[in-house]
Amino acid sequence: MWPLKLVTELFKLANDSIPTSSSLRLHTRTPVTAISPLSSSTSSSSPLSSDSHEKRWLLSTPRGSIRCASVLHATNAYASHLLPHLAGPEGIVPTRGQVIAIRSNASAEEIGRNGWIGNNGFEYWFPRPMKDGESGPLVILG
Repeated sequence: MWPLKLVTELFKLANDSIPTSSSLRLHTRTPVTAISPLSSSTSSSSPLSSDSHEKRWLLSTPRGSIRCASVLHATNAYASHLLPHLAGPEGIVPTRGQVIAIRSNASAEEIGRNGWIGNNGFEYWFPRPMKDGESGPLVILG
């Protein structure tokens, strides 16, 4: 999988589904080096946004600080660097072999029956056979 392309498409879908009074921004090539909660007295007067959502988090980056109401932490299994409570066996344990299943908007005829394998078999994509009543094939990515 190509993470940047996946996140970009997820961003487009999310941005199309939010109310016009809200804002959603995608920051690329901007690593977050620290996440801190904002106190209630500083969170509501954010100079970085004109929306009415209460800013609860301060993100530190090499390009400056970002105040936001929500954070989607989508780095990888080594998240404990920024979120120490996720360290150890009670947190996130790094592993290989991630898989995602998603229902295709395209028809089975459009995507075909064959998948593909790449990177010496470590990456793959294939559609599952459809059952009656399903809107599109279930595609497995790994």
